[in-house]
Amino acid sequence: LLERLALPHSKKLRQLGRQANQRPANRLHCAGIPCYTATMNVRRLAFAPVIVLLALSVGCGKGDAPITASSLAGPVNFRRVFKEGTSHKYTMEMKMEQSNEAMPAMDSNITMTSDTEVKTEKVGSDGSADNVVTTSNIKFDAPENIKASLEKMMPSSTKMQAHVDDHSMMTMNMDETMKGNPIAALMGSAMEPALKDPIPDGVGFPDKPVKPGETWAVPYHALKMLGATGDLTNTFVGESTVNGVSVWEVKYEGHFKLGEQPLDSSNPMAKMMGKVEGQIDVTGTAQLDKGDFSVVASSATTTTKMTMGGGPKPSTMTQKMTMTQKRVS
Repeated sequence: LLERLALPHSKKLRQLGRQANQRPANRLHCAGIPCYTATMNVRRLAFAPVIVLLALSVGCGKGDAPITASSLAGPVNFRRVFKEGTSHKYTMEMKMEQSNEAMPAMDSNITMTSDTEVKTEKVGSDGSADNVVTTSNIKFDAPENIKASLEKMMPSSTKMQAHVDDHSMMTMNMDETMKGNPIAALMGSAMEPALKDPIPDGVGFPDKPVKPGETWAVPYHALKMLGATGDLTNTFVGESTVNGVSVWEVKYEGHFKLGEQPLDSSNPMAKMMGKVEGQIDVTGTAQLDKGDFSVVASSATTTTKMTMGGGPKPSTMTQKMTMTQKRVS
């Protein structure tokens, strides 16, 4: 096909076409131009790029197959599959850039890393599971004054109870580990009302099978404390491999206006913030194991512009947070 499309004077392109036809199918080869495959059942020469954890690069991933819809036999029925006693372990990195117009001293760049284990303790007849989520080895990289404060405020490990249904929607409860730390307890009490409503555990699944390119909406309650409600729009991208694991890839995004709903007056964090206005934009990608539909790798970016307090001198904060996680076992 490359040779047929090549112009007569495009000798280099004709050579690339012959090389592509001689190479094994479904392998990517880079030559300083967009990557093509010898299997030509994708539309013309276009593929979606493989999105790698930590957003390292777009294009050819060594040993990773391209994401392509054409090789799928039919729609995919996304459903979590749990097994009692099994666990998955992850490494996580969160990077945050923050600026505050009223308090420039609060401007900061912070990186937090941690290890997480998700263990399934019980599986219900409806396919849902009771999981224990343990986060440990929490470390911060930040200016010394901020780092010292964070290390004093945050526990070195946390444990949460999570109930996850087969659509990968999760409700969580604080464990005593968090309640024993005053700051963590304050944060937990602020978050707990929102966590009682189901939120996506990575990605919420559709009610019916979907094909690549199709979308579905998932309710998102995590910003309820800030008076924001709405949906995440999920899009099924296709299939790929991550570190040798066959995965389905899903992208999601959501745009939420803050303060459209009254803040919960009983929430201690909401009381501290007072009036809140602004917008939060959420975008992300998750690669899901084709076997049990658990997350193999994911990345998400949350961008916030928020005005708090009201009155003659409100405080405006701008924040960008990027979170990545990778399954290690």
